[in-house]
Amino acid sequence: MEKYFLHDDVTIKVVYDDRSMFGSPMSHRTDWMVRELFAPVLQKVEQQGYQSLETAPELGESIMASEAFAAFFDMSGKEPVIRDEVIYPDVESVTPEQLFLVREKTQQKIDVEVPEGYWPSVHELLAKLQLDGVAANDPSLSDEMQVFLSGMIEGEFVFLSEEDVIRNKQINKEGITFLGHNTVLFSTKSAKILIDPLLFPTSGENPENYQPMQVREFGKVDGILITHSHPDHFDPGSLLRFPADTLIVVPRCDQETILSAAMEYRLKELGFTNVRVLDWWNEIKVGDTTVHSLPFYGEQPTDGKMLNSTIRNEGNTYLVRSNDLSSLFLADSGCDGEGNIIDLALQIRERVGKADIAFSGYRGWIVYPFQYLFSSVARYLLFVPPTQWAARQQIMTTADQALDIAERVGAKYLVPYADGGAPWHWKIELGPKLDGNGKETEGFDYFPERVSQVAENRTELLDGSMMKSSVKTVVVRPNETISIHNNSLRLEVLESNQWPYAR
Repeated sequence: MEKYFLHDDVTIKVVYDDRSMFGSPMSHRTDWMVRELFAPVLQKVEQQGYQSLETAPELGESIMASEAFAAFFDMSGKEPVIRDEVIYPDVESVTPEQLFLVREKTQQKIDVEVPEGYWPSVHELLAKLQLDGVAANDPSLSDEMQVFLSGMIEGEFVFLSEEDVIRNKQINKEGITFLGHNTVLFSTKSAKILIDPLLFPTSGENPENYQPMQVREFGKVDGILITHSHPDHFDPGSLLRFPADTLIVVPRCDQETILSAAMEYRLKELGFTNVRVLDWWNEIKVGDTTVHSLPFYGEQPTDGKMLNSTIRNEGNTYLVRSNDLSSLFLADSGCDGEGNIIDLALQIRERVGKADIAFSGYRGWIVYPFQYLFSSVARYLLFVPPTQWAARQQIMTTADQALDIAERVGAKYLVPYADGGAPWHWKIELGPKLDGNGKETEGFDYFPERVSQVAENRTELLDGSMMKSSVKTVVVRPNETISIHNNSLRLEVLESNQWPYAR
């Protein structure tokens, strides 16, 4: 029987109605408000250029004396204290409100308000349209979902096909498939585990025969791991493509803050029924695979002391181990006042064991605090003590540090990731362009090949020659799969979806 399936070029986006006083992690309101608070800095940059950021700390002192600043901070002590009403948004005042569907080929759009209580039904329909398909007269659909499906049929968001034809498109490869940025699929004989899914539609703007992989290509997953709640790691639109009973592992966040979403709550709000909070140093089995939840240090507002340090960007890193392969996934981790991911690597080796492969960020993200105003985390500036406004911060791992981690955890291979990787990422300014026309930004966006160069020149010997790392750096492009056979790494590339640029 023919069923309806969602076209590959459809974007799914969830928009939250944020009625909180100072914004929440589910919207960008806090970042907009912070930019408004520090508007004199932005105006000076607009008039005099980015070099004028050198004087931002002095401008900041005058902003501290304003009524607007006092709305965010209690100024009665020696240093500002962020008000609780800023830090802790009311979760019930921030709700998923709208579902956007956009089809790239036709630019057809569906913008629908989803009433409270209907998200589980919408979720079920969207997930079925990925893999199982939906019959036009499916008796399980409510009247409202029948109307929704009719709208998708009329707008040509879906197409008719036999279910077997769709399932035959699945690519069943054992190993680790890099989908780009932080999204990785760990596949074994009995388990498929997806980390930080940030999924993209196909597009005619991408190079011919090079497109982002779709859910129907890698098929049903047995578990999803989320490292932290930043929108390039915790994307509701991507997650709605998976069935409600999919196991989703999230970090603990008992109370939502402007730095971290209460992911368990937010997922259940969308209809997910199998959400598991996994604390640091705990583990869970998924088929023949063990997932170890590990500490997440770094990507906090500072690399040292923070204002209101009782809250943080809550996160997990993970070591995933099957009978044949183990890999460490470090996402955007680095160093902060609570710990250092390099020191953690030694603890991992002692308590959990070595990893064959380490997937690590390598950007460093070395910035002065007022540079946050020009990033996706402008809110971080609220947590930097004014005494540190002129002090450079490093909140992620550098190339050298990524190698330090891999060496300490006993990995044979290091894969640099967590910074875009493909044209669909560059389009939304994730990572540097790797098509031969891009450029690196010092301390912020490097080509992944930079890690290989650093690995070749780790330390200078007495005769002037350079000693390289014992860890081999492997640059993997989105859609490529790596595995280990006979103690050597194998890289597999789909003939139908190959990297179109020089390697």
